[in-house]
Amino acid sequence: MITYSQACLPTRFWIFGRVLQPLTLGHALLLQRIGSPYAPGLQCDRAPGRGDFLVGLWICSRPWREAAHGIDGWLARWWVRWMAAYIAICRVRIPYRELLWAAYLGEANSVPQFWKDENATASDSGIPPLLMLKMSLAVNWNKSDSDALDTPLAQAIWEHCAWLASQGNLNLITERDREVMEELRKRRGGNS
Repeated sequence: MITYSQACLPTRFWIFGRVLQPLTLGHALLLQRIGSPYAPGLQCDRAPGRGDFLVGLWICSRPWREAAHGIDGWLARWWVRWMAAYIAICRVRIPYRELLWAAYLGEANSVPQFWKDENATASDSGIPPLLMLKMSLAVNWNKSDSDALDTPLAQAIWEHCAWLASQGNLNLITERDREVMEELRKRRGGNS
């Protein structure tokens, strides 16, 4: 789990010499649009392949608007093919890059720890999670569509959870809560 400040100012990741942009809501929606198995909130029936990794890398190494404009163009296809050939010819260590990619996606999808209020009446509305986040940013945080899509995904998740907590629908777990839970775990472990 990352903190709110880390969500707002994410870690910089470099893969194959390319600096990845913070994974924004716009990037996440673009990954969903192309059916990437790496898309947050998308149920995919197939395992990600090397091509999926390279396309995701191409998308996330530029601002989402630029990626959305160029994803169907020749440059994106050429870059993915070139990188695939480079990897094959140079026998590049892919597992290390894939671990960096997993860390990048993991940080971007970080959710604060919380527990749901037993009295909360929240139900499954059927609204896609990314739309829910975008709606929350627009309605509760007065962000324009453009600003919402430019928001780092982890920040959007944290801000949505903060709004839900302010409405009494969930409680964020504090550092003190973690200490108490750890103490309870130790006590239970000693009595078993």
